[in-house]
Amino acid sequence: MNPSPNSLALARLGVWRPAAVAAAVAALACLPLISTTSFAVGFLDPAGTYAILALGLNLLIGGTGQFSLGHAGFFAIGAFTAGILSSNDAWPFWLAIPAAGVIAGLFGVALGLPTLRLIGPYFSMATLGFGLLVAEILGTASWAGGRTGITVNYPQAGSYTFDELSFFWVILGAAIITYFLVWNLRHGATGRAFVALRESDFAARACGVHLAGYRVLAFVISAVLAGIAGALFANWNGFLDASNSVTSSTFGLPASVAFVAMVVVGGLDSTFGSILGAVFISAVQYWLQDRPELAETLYGACIVAVLLWARGGLAGLPALTRAAWGNLPGRVHAGDAHG
Repeated sequence: MNPSPNSLALARLGVWRPAAVAAAVAALACLPLISTTSFAVGFLDPAGTYAILALGLNLLIGGTGQFSLGHAGFFAIGAFTAGILSSNDAWPFWLAIPAAGVIAGLFGVALGLPTLRLIGPYFSMATLGFGLLVAEILGTASWAGGRTGITVNYPQAGSYTFDELSFFWVILGAAIITYFLVWNLRHGATGRAFVALRESDFAARACGVHLAGYRVLAFVISAVLAGIAGALFANWNGFLDASNSVTSSTFGLPASVAFVAMVVVGGLDSTFGSILGAVFISAVQYWLQDRPELAETLYGACIVAVLLWARGGLAGLPALTRAAWGNLPGRVHAGDAHG
């Protein structure tokens, strides 16, 4: 039996996909070599950092259908944990970053367990309250530096001190690892359980899915990744801020809205879309860094536009374009051509 054209196309895709991924990673790794320091700290470092957070948040929002408006709180917990450990206790950054993820995950458990019965807007409001509470506590607590924040040491590995450009390689490595972990989780049994939760509680329960357990699991994973992203942010934010400090004012409601925008604009329930959304929002922030209020307005406009006209987000644009092209007047479809 001769192979069908579709099977041949899939086989060719399977051969070229690893090569395409390797080429993309190599191209990204070369960016610091040709970039300016302002572009690195203004766009490259934020895009990679936010991609990690968006991957976890999309696992929660796109995977289980739970909209969180408080992930800026976990982001802040990760940033301040890494800052305190590296400055006060002299932890190396490569230990402070995973520790920040663990602490954020513990807060995720503490918040996830009492709110697991909440659904829809009630869950969103609970997470929003958590995010605002964290920002307020960090802004007034003396151990967190109050309104002036905490000073973070520049990341070092032995005697080598990272700068804006070289630290991007650390972020890129963390983002690549996160992407493949989330992709495998999303396409495994756990990911299917998340989708069952999103589609129907009754159907999920009938299939043997532990509703509370999987809801908390998705929430905690997203909190851990938000904490890791926050720790990375604390390390490169010093290159952007002359005082080399992290303050609570960075982690308010606009940050949570921006994180949700990354997921929605990139594409709900799309792992690759999380990357696209993070890159897009980071680009908006970079080009409108002198007008942050305009950037925040644009976040909301992008969310509304995607939900109205392109629910697949940036990741769904190719399919949307093909569908629109196929529906153009005068085009002959394959089925019509053969009667």
